[in-house]
Amino acid sequence: MSVHVVLGARGVIGQETIAALTAGGDDVIAVARGPVVVPEGVRTRQADLLDAAQTRTAVAGADVVHLVAGLRYDHAVWAREWPVIVRNAAVAARDAGARLVALDNVYAYGRVEGPMREDTPLRPISRKGRVRAEAREMLLSFPDVAVGVAADFYGPGARTSVFNRLVIDALRRGRAGRWLFDAGLAHSMTYTPDIGSGLAALGRSTETGVWHLPTSAALRGIDYIDIAAGEPGRARVLTRGQLRLAALVDREARETLEMGYQYEHPYLFDSSAFERRFGIAPTPFAVGVRRAIEAERPRLGA
Repeated sequence: MSVHVVLGARGVIGQETIAALTAGGDDVIAVARGPVVVPEGVRTRQADLLDAAQTRTAVAGADVVHLVAGLRYDHAVWAREWPVIVRNAAVAARDAGARLVALDNVYAYGRVEGPMREDTPLRPISRKGRVRAEAREMLLSFPDVAVGVAADFYGPGARTSVFNRLVIDALRRGRAGRWLFDAGLAHSMTYTPDIGSGLAALGRSTETGVWHLPTSAALRGIDYIDIAAGEPGRARVLTRGQLRLAALVDREARETLEMGYQYEHPYLFDSSAFERRFGIAPTPFAVGVRRAIEAERPRLGA
C-alpha cells in the first residue's frame, strides 16, 4: 500500500483528495499548519510549508506527495510565498524519493482562443498568472512530477469558489445569483470532488507532466444559474464598472478585477485526455450543484 502525504489538508481540495484516497484504501497522512479534521485512520502532521525543514519532515516516508495548499487571494502574497512553497515541496518530495502531484489552475495560460488543453502555451497576462507560470515551470523541472490542472471550481464547502459565493450562497438566501460581466458566454467549471478523484488517480499512476482534471462541458453563465436555481430568470450580471467600485473597498474584488478577462471571452477547458487515460468522467453540473447546495443548508440554517 502506497503512502500518500497531502500538503494543504485543511482546504476543500485537500479534504476531497483525502476522501478520494481513503475511499481507494490508500494510506494517507494529512499535513496542515494547524489541527485538521480527517476521516478515521488518516494520520496527521503539522508543518509550515514555507519552512523547508518542516516540509521535509512532513513528507518523510511518503511514496506520493500531493501539493494542494492554497494561499490568500492576494497577488503580493502569491508572489512572495508560492515559489517558496512549491520549491520546498518539490525538493522534499525528490529527496524522499516520492512522486509529486501538484494542483494548478489556468491562470498561466492567459487569454486563450479556443479550448485550453495540456499543450496550451503559458502566456499569462496577469500578475497571479505570471506567478503560476513560473511555479509550473519550476515543478516540471523536477523528476517524477504530475501537475493536475482545474478550471474555475465549485462544490460542497468550496468557500473560496466565485460560483459558490456569487450564486449558491445568494440562492440559498433567496437572492438572484450573479455572474461576472457576460452571462451569455460559455465557461467551464470543475467540481471539487472530481478534482480530488483526479489527483488521487494521478498519484496512483506513473504519469508525469500536465493533465487537465475531469471537467464537464462548458455551459453559459445564465444556464449554470438557472440550473442551480431550478427555474429561469434568477441570474443577474455584475458589470466591470460595479466590480471596479467594489474594488475600492474590497481586497478580493480588486484581486478578481485583473482576472476579469476570463469572463469577457469564452472560457473553454478540455479534459478529454485525462478522461480517456483514466476512465474518470466528470460529474454533470446538475448533479454537482445540487450536492453543493445541500452542503450549505446546515451552514446557512436552512
